[in-house]
Amino acid sequence: MYHMIAERLPRRYYSDGQKVKNFLRVEPEAFEAQVIWLKDNGFSFFTMSDVLREDLPERSVFLTFDDGFADNYLHAFPILKKHNVSATVYLVTNRFERNWSTDRATSLESAELNDQDMLSHEQVIEMVNSGLVELGGHTLDHARLTCVSGSEAFEQILASKLEIERLYDVQCTSFAYPFGFYDDECVSAVERAGFKNACTTDYGTDLNRADARFRLKRIMVSGNDSMKKFVRKIKLGDSC
Repeated sequence: MYHMIAERLPRRYYSDGQKVKNFLRVEPEAFEAQVIWLKDNGFSFFTMSDVLREDLPERSVFLTFDDGFADNYLHAFPILKKHNVSATVYLVTNRFERNWSTDRATSLESAELNDQDMLSHEQVIEMVNSGLVELGGHTLDHARLTCVSGSEAFEQILASKLEIERLYDVQCTSFAYPFGFYDDECVSAVERAGFKNACTTDYGTDLNRADARFRLKRIMVSGNDSMKKFVRKIKLGDSC
């Protein structure tokens, strides 16, 4: 699980009192080193539409990027193309206003994340047309699904799928829960909306992906991770 592929920022505080989230920023050189290590160690790269396949090799990896930051195109995409590896981007549909990372249920915002440039339609189209990048749903408004009504949660989930499919002429089969918040009702809504699987922010890996298909765990890669720690995370998974 990645968010931004970008240089670290100097330590500072934003208007909401939060420190710069450098843990969300994996530097491009570090990301490329991680991709090279995975390739050199026999990993095959897949997108999330493949996650339930029964014929996956033992060393399979799924690179996921949450939210839709412009640096995914500017910094991650060239590395994906250079090494011919695939990834899934979970796209917030209404990401162009400078309030996309404001929690609709609590009115809490991340001034830092709202300040970031987001992927344009043209950038998304180029990434999709490369055949390396798959799109997943992440709600219309980055909504905290457990804090809104069941009907609003379902609308956020379903409409994000339909909008991505309309805008980019793709099948949108995977979903990621914003903020990592979900419950049984959210899981049911994701399934009813027609998604085939969904990612959480719960840390680890799933030995039985079919049973966990709407609650899939992920290994978060932090901008604070050394290469040694990255390798340890990959090798140990949920034991790390």
